[in-house]
Parts: sequence; C-alpha cells; structure tokens
Amino acid sequence: MDPDAFALTPGGADAYVIGQNGSSVAEIATATGDVVSTIDPGYEELNAIAVSPDGTRVYAASASDSGVAVIDTATDAVTAEIPLPSITNGAPSLAVSPDGSTVYVMGDNGSGANGGVGSVSVIDTATDTVTATIQVSSTTQLAVSPDGTRLYALGRDGVITVISTATDAVTGSFTVSTTATATAVSLSPDGSTAYVALVSYGTTTGDYTQSLAVVDTATGAVTRTITVGTGTSDISGPLNELAITPDGSRLYLATTAPGLPADVTVIDPATQAVSTIAVGGDPSDVATAG
Repeated sequence: MDPDAFALTPGGADAYVIGQNGSSVAEIATATGDVVSTIDPGYEELNAIAVSPDGTRVYAASASDSGVAVIDTATDAVTAEIPLPSITNGAPSLAVSPDGSTVYVMGDNGSGANGGVGSVSVIDTATDTVTATIQVSSTTQLAVSPDGTRLYALGRDGVITVISTATDAVTGSFTVSTTATATAVSLSPDGSTAYVALVSYGTTTGDYTQSLAVVDTATGAVTRTITVGTGTSDISGPLNELAITPDGSRLYLATTAPGLPADVTVIDPATQAVSTIAVGGDPSDVATAG
C-alpha cells in the first residue's frame, strides 16, 4: 500500500490509512506493520481521515463524493455515510472536537487563484447529521483548540479564520502571510500558539522556500518565522503536513513532491533548530502518538 493520509488511534497502537487510490481504508498494527483489515468505506477519492478521541470511530472524507464515512473501530464496519451537499470540489481536511461530539469537515467549493472559496460543515456525531455550514475564504486545513472552544480554518491564502464552536460563527481572522502559500497548521498543547507551514515560490518555476510561522493565537500576530529550507521540485511546490508532539517540544514536517528528498523535517520551536530524518518513500502525512 502507498498511503496518502492516515490517523492514529489514542496511544498509537493502530493506524487507519487511506491508500493512494483513495477507495479503501486499511487498519495497520503499528507495532508490526501488519494490515489487520481493509475497509471499503463506500466512497471514492478519500483524502482526509481522523480518529475520535476515545478511539471508537474513524471518519474518512471523500474528495469526489462529498461525504464522510463513519467506521466503528471495534468491528471495522461502516456504520454511517454522511452526505455533504454544500461541498462541491473536495474535502481536504477534517477534525474532531476534543470531546468527540463534533466533526468539522473543510470543503473546497471553488477554484480561486490560491485555494478557492470554502466552507466548514459541522457534524453532530450523536446523530451523524450536518447541523451547520460555515463559509470561509479559502481551504487547506482545520485545527481545533485543545479546550474545544475554537476552530481554526487555515486557507492557502495565508488567512486563518477563527470560529466559535459554541455558536458555529466566525469571530475573527488573521493573516499569517500575504506572499506565501499556507499548507498546514498545528496547535501547541495549550492552544496559545499556532504553527503554520508556508511555501514561498522563487522566480524560477519549481524553486521554493519552506518556512514555519509561529503565531500567537490570542492576538493573531506572527511572533517569528523559522526558515526550514529551500529546494527545487518539478512541480510548482511541495505539499506539507505538520504534527506536534504532545509536550510541544518538537514539530515534524512531512514534505512530498517529485524530485525532493524523502525526509521528515524536525523543528525545535524553542531553539529554532532544524534537522531531518530520512524515511524513504514519499512521505505524504505525519502524526505523533500521545
């Protein structure tokens, strides 16, 4: 299997992995690497996946079928398929609230110059129904604050939209960058800091600079920017995925693009030290186990 995206169960004993063809989800025992089961979710082109905080459910979003499959981890059976009629052009990200009561699905509804017009669908996990739809300007990734009170919707245009989870209303926004493309976001364990992966393109096609913006979530101010590296790929730029350790001491950045080294970048947010781990293959996602 050539994985496209995955999510870990609490404790990291199992990984639920979307295959590159996007039409199946595999449960893999992380201790052995063995495939425990392969699940047909009923949707094609899956591209985002998450596990509930209690580990009992997996949610997998489809880019083409505009829906979310719900999988019972005890049986690996699909228990619900939730249609998302407001999403017309893919679902690049989903996130689960800390108490497991709500799933948020980012939807791309257009093809704007840097990401398109987007929305966030709010799903009540008790009923597996959509209870609200929130409009955002552009789409890349979602992150829920550790206390569950705020949802951050990152757009490729570098804007983070802040949403109150109590009212499902937009309460504000802040701009991380006006010149770079934002590709991923991760929050510190206390929610006070957002780390945003950025890609800036050079004058020559394929030349790029990767950086990490450190954002104060209380003010929206970028407090510093860490340069991660530069390179050249034979596409317009790399795709990044970002994960943080439970204690907030390390960030891991997976970068995939043709012609790039098969590395995961390790960033120490305190010292701004940057190192790499050669992992082989084409790393398209990264996660840390709590």
